[in-house]
Amino acid sequence: MMHSLIKENTNDNIRFFISLFLSHALLLPFKKFAILLSLFLADACPVGDRPCRPVGAAPARPLLLVRAAAAVRLQPALPLQPRGGEGCGVRVRALLVVSCKHRGLRERAAVAEDNLVTLDLGHNALAEAPLHALRRLRHLQWLNLQSNHVHELRRRDWDELSRTVQLRSLFLGDNRVKTLRDGVFSNLTELATLELDRNLLSSIAGSPFPASLTRLNLAHNLLEHLPRHALRHLRFLEALFLGGNLLKTLPDTWFLPARRIDQLDLSRNLMNYLPEKLFNGSVNLRDLHMEFNFITELPVGLFRSVSVERLSLANNRLATIEEHVFADVQNLRGTLEVLDLSGNRFDRVPSSALRTTERLSRLSLQDNHIHSIHSSDFEWWGRNLTTLSLANNGIKTLSEDAPTLEVLELSSALGQRFFPLELIRHMKRVQWLQLDHNQMLNLTDSYLQGLPALVHFDMEGNRIGHITPGFFKERIHHKLNRVVLAHNDLTAVDSGTFKNLSRLSNVVMLGNKIDVLRRGAFRDLPRLHSIVLSRNRVSRIHAGAFSNLPKLSSLLLQHNNLTSFSLDCLHNSGSGSLLLNISQNALVSVRVGQVVGNEPPNKTLDYGVRTLDVSHNRLAEIDDQFLSSIGSSLFNLQLSYNEITTIVGVLNNLEALQTFHAEHNAISNISSGVFQSSPGLQVIVLGGNKIEAIEEFAFGNLTKLRIVDLSRNQISALPDDAFENTALERLNLSFNNLSGCECSSLLSVTTTLRVLDLSGNRILSVSAEQFNGFSSLQALNLSRNQLVIISDDSFGGLSQLTHLDLAHNPLFTTTSTYLLPLKTLETLSLRNCSLTRLPTLPLKRLASLDVAENFLSNVSTEALRHLKGLRKLDLSGNRLECVPRHLWQFLPLLHSLDLSANPIASLSTDSFDGAQGLQALDIRRLQLKFLDPRSLHGLRFLNSLRTTSYGSVRSFRLQELVSQLHSLRRVLVEVEEPVLSHQLQWAFGAKLTELTVTGRHLRVIFPDALLGLHGSHELVLRLTGTSIRRLPAGLLQYLADVRYLTLDLRGNLLSSIGPEVLRPPAGEDAGFWRGTQHLAGGIRLEDNPWVCDCRLLWLSRWLRRWLRETLRVQMLNFDAAIYVHNLARQSECTYPGGHMRKPLIDLREEDLQCTSSSTHPLSTHLWSTLLVVVAVRTML
Repeated sequence: MMHSLIKENTNDNIRFFISLFLSHALLLPFKKFAILLSLFLADACPVGDRPCRPVGAAPARPLLLVRAAAAVRLQPALPLQPRGGEGCGVRVRALLVVSCKHRGLRERAAVAEDNLVTLDLGHNALAEAPLHALRRLRHLQWLNLQSNHVHELRRRDWDELSRTVQLRSLFLGDNRVKTLRDGVFSNLTELATLELDRNLLSSIAGSPFPASLTRLNLAHNLLEHLPRHALRHLRFLEALFLGGNLLKTLPDTWFLPARRIDQLDLSRNLMNYLPEKLFNGSVNLRDLHMEFNFITELPVGLFRSVSVERLSLANNRLATIEEHVFADVQNLRGTLEVLDLSGNRFDRVPSSALRTTERLSRLSLQDNHIHSIHSSDFEWWGRNLTTLSLANNGIKTLSEDAPTLEVLELSSALGQRFFPLELIRHMKRVQWLQLDHNQMLNLTDSYLQGLPALVHFDMEGNRIGHITPGFFKERIHHKLNRVVLAHNDLTAVDSGTFKNLSRLSNVVMLGNKIDVLRRGAFRDLPRLHSIVLSRNRVSRIHAGAFSNLPKLSSLLLQHNNLTSFSLDCLHNSGSGSLLLNISQNALVSVRVGQVVGNEPPNKTLDYGVRTLDVSHNRLAEIDDQFLSSIGSSLFNLQLSYNEITTIVGVLNNLEALQTFHAEHNAISNISSGVFQSSPGLQVIVLGGNKIEAIEEFAFGNLTKLRIVDLSRNQISALPDDAFENTALERLNLSFNNLSGCECSSLLSVTTTLRVLDLSGNRILSVSAEQFNGFSSLQALNLSRNQLVIISDDSFGGLSQLTHLDLAHNPLFTTTSTYLLPLKTLETLSLRNCSLTRLPTLPLKRLASLDVAENFLSNVSTEALRHLKGLRKLDLSGNRLECVPRHLWQFLPLLHSLDLSANPIASLSTDSFDGAQGLQALDIRRLQLKFLDPRSLHGLRFLNSLRTTSYGSVRSFRLQELVSQLHSLRRVLVEVEEPVLSHQLQWAFGAKLTELTVTGRHLRVIFPDALLGLHGSHELVLRLTGTSIRRLPAGLLQYLADVRYLTLDLRGNLLSSIGPEVLRPPAGEDAGFWRGTQHLAGGIRLEDNPWVCDCRLLWLSRWLRRWLRETLRVQMLNFDAAIYVHNLARQSECTYPGGHMRKPLIDLREEDLQCTSSSTHPLSTHLWSTLLVVVAVRTML
């Protein structure tokens, strides 16, 4: 947005961009903001007789960052007339007031700035559009009101605004608007862009939109139908977004008068039928999106007189396309270039329907049921085809009639374990070849001979055990850039396998069985910059294994079996910024090693290592010569989780070092001068060691030092000059043996220190004036000490403190006196301090207050009457017997409230009167005797609710409690009963994105327990922290409409799970279910007592398929892909006997002795059903 604002005002005499936002640092009152603004503008105006600067002479795009108090409303604009600026005429053109939680805008706000063109009021708490305050902004063109609480749009207000203001762009997304009335925007005759996405729109009356619109966004609302005439005046419309609604179809003849539309998005609806005359005449569409619907057929004539360039019908239920669907589409023949039919039910290429698509260049048929590609499939229409995706099919034959192909994706597509050369040998123009996950066994040197244009070659997830030397040929594959051989059965990389491939840049061999890297395994590759060998079995690396690789910048060897590592494996390799990762091995030594080649024995080699990670090994010491050999370029050093006892000498000669991590070792002492050889150090992390003593001047003279972590050691004192002459900003001393705040040791950094963590020590008191002089400190953590006394003026010097944590201290009583100096405090935690009453809190800027787990039986009005800016209040775990509704009138900005675990006996219709702005509410574990189902109906902005099922409350139904909560996005239900059956049925609306069901009493879940959750497009379903041992067949049967479902089953008592649990509803064919589309978000399975047996083989196969499809669809970068791989392996099972564990995703048939009956889904289903019946009868 900053870019757009600057671009819009490029030609202005003065370019100003003012941003008012919350910060954890400096907070300025509004008057000080005006003074700073005046000083800033002074440079643009005349001083004395000097004339104003000419156009373009002002500083380019100046940026003033001002922190304004969260609860302050915009005041009437002060004159922006700097000193000596008579007649200067400076005006602000663009103004941002975002994330300030403003609830209103005074009518005379910014009146003086009638030149304002751009106004951003997004992410506040506006309950209505402040149009009366804006009507005098005659030049206003761009208005952002997104992410507020606007719930109604009144035509008379917008009509009044239109008399003086000619808006061109209006953003109202992420509000609470439920309906659009006829003509509401019709008088905004210059409006071109209107964004109304992510509201609660369920109805559109008449024609609410102005004819001038070029872009209309109605996505992610609750529209079940679209009136025929709603868009009839939009002749200039270029982009229309209707995705993510509840549309089941469109009007038989809807009026869409625009003749040229760049983007029409109908995706992620519930459409199963499209009318034949949908477009009603000639229209040119560049992009038409209809993916993620339930379309089973395309009516003949649907695209009559329509031209489309890019058409997506992915993830529908199409099995065929009638021959004449495109027959009359004269324009389509010359325009359709991209067609996505992935995720449907085709068993053959719909070639007869595609014969008119002469320009088609990219076609995706992945995730279908196609077994054969015949020569006739590409006749007439396939001449220009350059991209063909057939991933996740069962291809056995492939036609030779597609010689123009440049991209061929056959991931999980082949129906055999061997790779017939005939499939691709004729495709001489193929540049991108995906053959991953096809169970192919070996590669011989003739396979790729006919592919001279190959750039990308992916064979991940096959069964390849060997690559014949000469498989990649220099004279043929001189364009090859990327080779992916991850997750195969390779045991070695032969010398010269990749030799002299002049353009090779990336080699990925993650997750194989390679145990030795021989000399010359990677050599003579002038452009190779990334080698990934993680998660192999590498135990030895020969000298010169990586030879003559001048551009090498990333070598990843983590998760192997190395016990030693020598730099001599890198011969003439490294770009000067090498990332070398040898973490997660079993290293006991690292060394320089022998000289390779003809180098003189005394020559000092520069390996160019910039980042070295040797964490999670068994190193007791680091060879000095090893580090000195890479010291000139080393910026980042990771030694964490080893067995190092001292760091003396470790940093010698590491002059360029900037970050040093050595946490969780056995270091006992920090001696003076240990870091002096690395004057550029900025971050030092030494947490989790055995440090008892820190010598004088230990960190002294590190002038760039910003962050030091000494947590979880045995430090009892700090020397006074420990941080002398540093720029320390963050210091973590938590969980040591300190008995005092050590403020005298920090006097040298009082002006730079911003964050100080002293939690988990033995501090008994904070004495008077102890923090005097700490004028820059913003966050102070004193939690989990033994504090009983805090002197009245203890915090007097903390003029900029925004966060104070005093939780888990035995204070028993507290006074407001020591809080008085903390004028800027935003967050205060007094959790578990044994408090019986709250004093008056004189903290006008406080935004978050945590007083949970105390002994409060009442919270007085006097205690909180100054907290008008409070947004988050945690009262959980106290002794409140009723809802403190007398407080709500004093907390107008409150949006998060936790009342859980109190002995509150009733919730009535007036319990939350005055707290209508609540967005998050926790009412779990109350001692309710009465719960009025209307008690939450006034909380129309509530998007997060945590509650107990309250089975003991008479006639209570969760559905009635939340029936009016249309904004609800996230719900957690703690089930008290042993059986989950009807409690959640039909309870939640279509906006629900996350549902968590938990409770240790819960042992059985019925198959129809989730009935009524079908309306959501994207849902995270969590069944966590229960005592469930078995899940019923058809658990997800009512979630067929959820197009992106994530299932979280962590923390239960599951030992096995059958495929029938995850199977989609009855009627879905087996082929469709074999994919992972139904659970596109994946499944989490950790913290269950899974048993490694034959019944889990199907799950292992499913997890592997989900992983490869996710990595392909999401196109994650390598770091993200590694993270997903590691996450998938956190779910482990235990072999019978309990002595061996294995990741579920790695469980394979050869690891077990299975019979066909032991893996048959029916046997699992019957066993699961019997257990459910037995469990229910036992409870009854």
